[in-house]
Amino acid sequence: MAGVKISNLPAATDATLDDLLPMVDVTGSVTQKVTVAQLQAAITGGPVAAAGEAVAAGQILCKANDAGTAKLFLADANASGRRGPSGFALAAAAMGANVQAVASGVIDVPDAYWVGGVPAVTDVQAPVYLSTTAGSVTLTPPATAGDTVVQVGVVWRGGAGSVQVQVNIGQGTIA
Repeated sequence: MAGVKISNLPAATDATLDDLLPMVDVTGSVTQKVTVAQLQAAITGGPVAAAGEAVAAGQILCKANDAGTAKLFLADANASGRRGPSGFALAAAAMGANVQAVASGVIDVPDAYWVGGVPAVTDVQAPVYLSTTAGSVTLTPPATAGDTVVQVGVVWRGGAGSVQVQVNIGQGTIA
């Protein structure tokens, strides 16, 4: 059986030894140790760039030009140049710090970043759209003239305090 090789992971320096996961080769030898966040980032993919503004984990981001430098900003369905989502922030980042946008997989989206209400348990598999509120998502597609409708995933798990989205950036619909 062939193994999966994950490369280009940074060394884990900000975790205790108990927080680290061993990465092993086909012989069972430990090749490196990484944090869960590093492993998740390597698996989920998505761009890594400097944050053009402060972002929180679970906010939706887009890559945009800032004076000739690509940065990740809060995406929204009505801002010129910030409509094409790149993914959800894997972790919080201050302006100028690197942030990773998760483009596929399942991610927690805090209640604060849902416009129009937090999805209920009965909303599982409902489409999730980019909202007109920067960094947020909604179950209701934007309907104002000039807004862009972009589906960014589906509800994976609903319920206040525990919403997860199955992300499918790049596979969503744009109307």
